[in-house]
Amino acid sequence: MSQNYDHNDPEIVEAMKYLVLPPEEKIKLQAQPFDGKKAVWVPDPKESYTAGEIISTKGDDVVVKNSRGEVSR
Repeated sequence: MSQNYDHNDPEIVEAMKYLVLPPEEKIKLQAQPFDGKKAVWVPDPKESYTAGEIISTKGDDVVVKNSRGEVSR
């Protein structure tokens, strides 16, 4: 079932700020290189999870850098 929304409704306008990225930010994110073998989600006490990148591995020991540049094991 399809629903029609009034895109001028203040509630819809407010909600869309959280649901849709601005075009400039979308382009910026799409231009970033992506390596599926290194990209991970890292647990974060403030944000629940943040994007991270595997820096190194040695056996079961994995070193990860999160999106804020913090390194953890």
